[in-house]
Amino acid sequence: PKSHAAIHWLAEGVNIFNSPVPFFANCTTTPENFQYTPIDKSSTDSFYWLNKLIAMVADPLFAEHDWDAEFAVSESRKFGFAAGRAAVAKGDAAFADVKPEDLPAWHDALNAETAATITNDLQYLLHQLVCIRAEKMTPSFEKGGEL
Repeated sequence: PKSHAAIHWLAEGVNIFNSPVPFFANCTTTPENFQYTPIDKSSTDSFYWLNKLIAMVADPLFAEHDWDAEFAVSESRKFGFAAGRAAVAKGDAAFADVKPEDLPAWHDALNAETAATITNDLQYLLHQLVCIRAEKMTPSFEKGGEL
């Protein structure tokens, strides 16, 4: 039915590093972290900035052909796509039991649940990538100056 038919897959950031999130279109809002994209600071509270930060950390690791980073990103993307497909299947399976007037609020809740699941996974991916990058750091100090 038209009231449940449209799904918008939203992908932020660089495609090789992101996980698209499905949103049922007959809704009244989107999750806060998808609405919030500050221009004055980078924040993992924003889905946009979370994806941008992942790309900035992952890109040089991919350029180095870092297997751990490539594996972490690949697993996160697989999880994201699977979680998205599972959310769509869950929505389709339960759709018949929802009254038409309740669909927008029901879609809101389903969208929020899916977005939270994928956001949590991406936050973990960022943590993994930062740890991988941290292990590769070679701190160097200058003699004199402020140090």
